[in-house]
Amino acid sequence: MQGAIFIEWNKYQLLFNNKEYSLIGGFKDFDKRVWKGTTFTKAREVGIVLTYLSFDGKEVYQGNLSKSATYTLGSEKNLRIDYEATTDQPTIINFTNHSYFNLKDWGTSNILNHELKINASFIPLLMKD
Repeated sequence: MQGAIFIEWNKYQLLFNNKEYSLIGGFKDFDKRVWKGTTFTKAREVGIVLTYLSFDGKEVYQGNLSKSATYTLGSEKNLRIDYEATTDQPTIINFTNHSYFNLKDWGTSNILNHELKINASFIPLLMKD
């Protein structure tokens, strides 16, 4: 199946990979690519910067797109994820994160009894039709 998007009056055909949606960058999504990783250490922080260059026309998206995701672990036991992208042509991009971490016994058991604390002043609720 295909759908179309318009950017600056130009029509681009997208390939749908999830019913009527084009998710996570297409059929060979960014999660199926090998990203380059560089570790860093700063005062009270350690982390990794993951980078990937998606070339013009990949999965029918226009423009060379340079992406990075920086994972930073702070001394207060906090994890921060920062995304950045640059392109040489108008295009669409929307970063998100679907990661989960099993920190119990090095991942040998399931995560069914884990608890998650979200330190936020607001958490949007998703509404279903």
